[in-house]
Amino acid sequence: MLVPTLLIIAAAVLVWVVFSELWTKKLWFDSVAFPQVFSTQLAAQVILFVVFFALMALAVGGNMWIAFRLRPDHRRGGQSALLDRYRELLEANKWLAILLPAGFFGLMAGAGAASQSLTYLAWWKQTPFGTADPYFGLDAGFYVFSYPVLTDLLSFGMGALFFGLIAAGAVHFAVGGLRLGRGGLGADTRPARIHLSVLVGLLLVLYGLNQLLGRYALLIEQDTLFTGMQYTDDHARVTAKLVIAAISFICAGLFFANGFLRRATVPFAGLVLMLLSGLIVGMIYPAVVRSFQVLPNEPDKEAPYIQKHIDATRAAFGVADTEVNDYDAVSQVRPGQLKEDAEALPGIRLIDPALVSTTFDQLQQVKSYYSFPDALDVDRYKIDGTETDVVVAARELDQSKLPDQSWNNLHTVYTHGYGLVASYGNRRSSGGDPVWIEKDLPSTGLLGEYQGRIYFGEQSNNYAVVGREAGQPPLELDTPGGSQSGGETYNTYDGTGGVPIGNAFNRLLYVTHFMDFNLLLSDRVNAESRILYDRTPKERVQEVAPWLTLDSNIYPAVVDQRLVWIVDGYTTSSTYPNSELESLRAGTDDAKSQFTGSQADTQVNYMRNSVKAVVDATNGTVDLYAWDPSDPILQTWEKVFPGTLKSKDQISPDLMAHLRYPEDLFKMQRQVLARYHMTDARTWYNQSDLWQVPADPTKNSTTTASGATPSTTTTQNGPAEPPYYLSIKWPNDKSAVFSQTAVFVPGGRSNLASYLSVVSEATSPDYGKLRVLRMSGTHQVDGPGQTFNAITTDQTVANLLRSYLNQGSAEAKYGNLLTLPMGNGLLYVMPIYTVRQGGAGSYPALKLVAVRFGEHVGIGETLQAALDSVFSGDAGADTGEGQTGGPGQPTNPTTPTEPTTPTEPSKTDSTAASAQLKKAETAFVAADTALKAGDLAEYQKQIGLAKAAVEAALKAMGR
Repeated sequence: MLVPTLLIIAAAVLVWVVFSELWTKKLWFDSVAFPQVFSTQLAAQVILFVVFFALMALAVGGNMWIAFRLRPDHRRGGQSALLDRYRELLEANKWLAILLPAGFFGLMAGAGAASQSLTYLAWWKQTPFGTADPYFGLDAGFYVFSYPVLTDLLSFGMGALFFGLIAAGAVHFAVGGLRLGRGGLGADTRPARIHLSVLVGLLLVLYGLNQLLGRYALLIEQDTLFTGMQYTDDHARVTAKLVIAAISFICAGLFFANGFLRRATVPFAGLVLMLLSGLIVGMIYPAVVRSFQVLPNEPDKEAPYIQKHIDATRAAFGVADTEVNDYDAVSQVRPGQLKEDAEALPGIRLIDPALVSTTFDQLQQVKSYYSFPDALDVDRYKIDGTETDVVVAARELDQSKLPDQSWNNLHTVYTHGYGLVASYGNRRSSGGDPVWIEKDLPSTGLLGEYQGRIYFGEQSNNYAVVGREAGQPPLELDTPGGSQSGGETYNTYDGTGGVPIGNAFNRLLYVTHFMDFNLLLSDRVNAESRILYDRTPKERVQEVAPWLTLDSNIYPAVVDQRLVWIVDGYTTSSTYPNSELESLRAGTDDAKSQFTGSQADTQVNYMRNSVKAVVDATNGTVDLYAWDPSDPILQTWEKVFPGTLKSKDQISPDLMAHLRYPEDLFKMQRQVLARYHMTDARTWYNQSDLWQVPADPTKNSTTTASGATPSTTTTQNGPAEPPYYLSIKWPNDKSAVFSQTAVFVPGGRSNLASYLSVVSEATSPDYGKLRVLRMSGTHQVDGPGQTFNAITTDQTVANLLRSYLNQGSAEAKYGNLLTLPMGNGLLYVMPIYTVRQGGAGSYPALKLVAVRFGEHVGIGETLQAALDSVFSGDAGADTGEGQTGGPGQPTNPTTPTEPTTPTEPSKTDSTAASAQLKKAETAFVAADTALKAGDLAEYQKQIGLAKAAVEAALKAMGR
């Protein structure tokens, strides 16, 4: 009885584990109010598993049973003693011998089909696109929804027949229906011959159908030039597939007739002819057409196909309406040149969100177990009635930094982070620190009161047990200070998130789910307890909307007095007809990806930002808003999971103010436009105007106290320059608008080819409008790499940096190199930070701002000073930046200091500054010469003269 008992116990444990996983998943979906997603997926998976399991098991097991039933009653003995013995074993254990392989193959098929439940659900509820392909006249929805299912069904059918044929052949051989003689393997009985011939015939029928379906694959497969139909496909491969299909049907007929023929040579000869025909018609003939017809005249032959491909690709990635305008960027400067762009100057963001994470940590972390992301985010808030670009980050709990990693601390005490930290994007204190809009713990600032507890965040990777019974003291650490005694404050979760685990049954379920018996043993789990898990915003959105591809970067915002996470979701396809397949990872990876993470390495040729998702940081609730209701893929999923999407009209005004154009969609469109801005087929073929995304010149670039500056190559090696969020004023527009911007350089070159922008302000009627400024072809405009090199090697910049860095052991870090269309030209702006080396608690502080317009480089402690130094002492507009507070002491945002307008240096001051910097340069050269000669006294003297000259220059520039 021992073995049966152990088997029963093992089966019971397995059933309980499977049940607990399913039931806890159901409880989770109930807790987020998306039960229909769970039930619909589960029903689809069960149905697909049962159907495909049954069909595969029937194909394998049924054919084995038929083969066994067709065994000969008597066979000539003496041919094989081993075969005789195997036949006896098969007869004695018939059902075991049949059911085991049938069950195995059935399980594989059922599991594979269940994993494709979303594909079948989309096919079942598909919505037409209303756009027909230009070759077969089929709606694009056929390729997006039906084609994947049809190919899967044909593959399954061919696989089922193949395995059934192999299994049946094995049984026929075992029972003597097949013989192995001098002529090879052959049927010894007529029933075996009929049985196997019918299976081969059915397999050939499905192969022929697969060839017919394969014609449509020519529109979605990568070919020599692009994804889609080309000349050789249209004039050779389509015909070849029809011919091969016809031959396979004829061969199938021959095999069907083989049961009445005494010789198998005819169908097998047909099979050989089919293979030879497939080789000639399917491979050699298309190769001949391409070599002798297409290649000698490829631009002319392929031109109409290229044009259709360009149109399909631009439509699929949403760039068909991109405005491209020629832009003759001026390089000359004059006083007052930026007067017409005065409104845009305050929107130039100087605080680099990719650099100041350490600054936020040092000034706003409060305790070591709180942390900010490595790259912060850019948002907009109305401050004193003015929409302001803001750098934001959520103060999250980082449990890896807890000194005591006990179960109680991890799951019941340190359960949440607290608050949003925000700083002006264009202001800094006199010490170079950010000027806070929202700061401290508990939060204080200009954003008003809001629920800021972060139970659901990007770093919430562990489950938490929350809730206390009436009269019990709170356990959760809320803030490390703020109580009446100045000590820690504690909180009891009062949100609506999580699953109740007050009863023993639910606790036992989660003990099994997490394999953690403390949930059953701990006294801190009580009748009012709830368990919070799957707490990262991406996790939650992906669970309730598994059909979405999520943006790699999500961001926090205070919306309607609550802290929330905003997640952009995409509907994508890899089977949109005639559109270019692009790698989602390659198209979105750039210098910022090391912080935000990379997309999956998948191919897409259709992409829409169809959903804006919002996750409440306290309750964990998920709201999905149908952002692009015209998208047929979105309409399909609305029918599959009814009631899961809210309409765009339900977005509150406060939420709408924080929505923005998503990063990964813009990056993919940037990738596509690099080649598909060329709408003429011949130009596209010749690649005469090919663009590419430049490398980020500031990546890992520093200048040390020795004055060594980074070298800049002219190739496009290294991570791509990321797009930047900032407010810009487009040429001829009346006002500035929050946008996302990027630049292109010509293929293999470093000069600027074009400037790309998309209106990212969701409240703007022009939201999503893509615009390109194409640089003139008559004269060169420097690109980011050349501009960075020009700035860092400029003697004025080098001398000023040397002065700052020689004041102590420090290095300079270069912030984002922003490009803006201003003054009828292009203005480059780069903040420069200094970081003390070798000391604990050091962080980047914004000290200088460098700008370049044309060939003119300027630098100053403020953007205003840098601009004025470039534009002959008068840029013509006020930047609106401010220097407030002392070093390391940001201004209290509850009583904001008005930004101070830097003193604008006059022409005389600018001349004096230039003269002093030349003196400094001479002194630095003399100092270097003295140092090489070993004359330390002269070296110190010249360094002193150089410092004095630099200080005089700074004074002349209004320092």
